[in-house]
Amino acid sequence: MLQWVAGTMTSSETPGFTLTISPEPHRGRARAILSTHPEIRRHFGRNPYSAIAIVGLVAAQLGLAAWSSDRSWVLVVVIAYAIGAFLNHALLVMVHECAHHLVFRRPAANVAAGVLAGLPTVIVNSVTWSRYHLKHHAGQGVYELDFDVPSRWEASFIGTSRLRKAMWLALFPVFNMQRAFRNTSEIEEFRPDRWVLLNVALQFGLAATLIALWGPKALVYLLASTSFAIGLHPLGGRWLQEHFVTHAGQETYSYYGPLNRVAFNVGYHNEHHDFPGVAWSSLPAITDAAPEAYHQLASHRSWSRLVLTFLTNRECSLFRRVVRPRDGRSSAAETSAAR
Repeated sequence: MLQWVAGTMTSSETPGFTLTISPEPHRGRARAILSTHPEIRRHFGRNPYSAIAIVGLVAAQLGLAAWSSDRSWVLVVVIAYAIGAFLNHALLVMVHECAHHLVFRRPAANVAAGVLAGLPTVIVNSVTWSRYHLKHHAGQGVYELDFDVPSRWEASFIGTSRLRKAMWLALFPVFNMQRAFRNTSEIEEFRPDRWVLLNVALQFGLAATLIALWGPKALVYLLASTSFAIGLHPLGGRWLQEHFVTHAGQETYSYYGPLNRVAFNVGYHNEHHDFPGVAWSSLPAITDAAPEAYHQLASHRSWSRLVLTFLTNRECSLFRRVVRPRDGRSSAAETSAAR
């Protein structure tokens, strides 16, 4: 049975969050695993077949968007929840793969593939998201740099209210995007460049094309698919699973449930943070190669249970995150753990 740990340590700088002065755990564990299992290095590298998955998923979503154009509004929402959410979630995982340059050898090709993968989500700019995500790896838990950590006002506003927590999940993309504005003075990634502007132009172009060709239902289908993929849906449990503290002394968690089969193994989150240079298809092999390292860690088997527990348990809040002082963060590149 899932148990959420009670109580947090606080500081004047990060009220409500769990404060630690320990370094993030992944570099050290990766080194220890490699010293015992050097054969894991053979799993480092790209999976170019992910490009085929991207093209297929994009085609499927655009096809369903066209199909939705003359259906009832109720059916559009139902199909978005039952099918579109899984397809757009899978595309978001592909955006993640491209962010780590795990599809093509050339960085520009990965950026372009990420842009393509993100288009059916309509609202996710894969270029900026990828840059912020790499900062999450480089400065895990550092409030000023890790935009995976909820903003203080966000956590305070949501509190433990069941209704507000449901609203937070339903509007997760909106809450997630606003976090980038909390430290714009130091992140050059915030300044749009040609890739960011191209991504925005293509997103607006796709939206306009959908409406022109198939009407508003096609666009609403894709938007609803994105909302469910990262919100009030079993798939929304992923965002709770990855770094919400459910067991004292642990800040990153893996998910080993059946939805990994339709989510490109994104649940293998400890494995990914330990070895970010390993493509999605090889992550289970990391667990199998070093079971003594991963089986001792707390993990999750159900995203649906996580969502229900988060919504119904009054002790669960957005403050269930570990933060660390900025001066204590690793300055190494985010891929150094896999070298």
